[in-house]
Amino acid sequence: MAYVQPRQNNISNLLTVAGTNPQIRIGDDDAEDTSLVFMGNAQDFYIALDDTTDDLTIGTGTTIGSNVKMVIENGGNVGIGTTTP
Repeated sequence: MAYVQPRQNNISNLLTVAGTNPQIRIGDDDAEDTSLVFMGNAQDFYIALDDTTDDLTIGTGTTIGSNVKMVIENGGNVGIGTTTP
């Protein structure tokens, strides 16, 4: 198990994940989309598990499954600029 400890008074290192095999887990194994969103000034990006397709997607905006730029299908196929590699 890894422990997450926010660092105080150090803006460049707000999150530390430590342990023998550190992991960051997003989601709770239920049927739901999970994502990491990068909020930009002019454009937002996401990396997500699209639970509808069970694919890992990278796209623009914050809505999972829309504006997909890259997909790694659960079978291993990779598509750039297409959602059906």
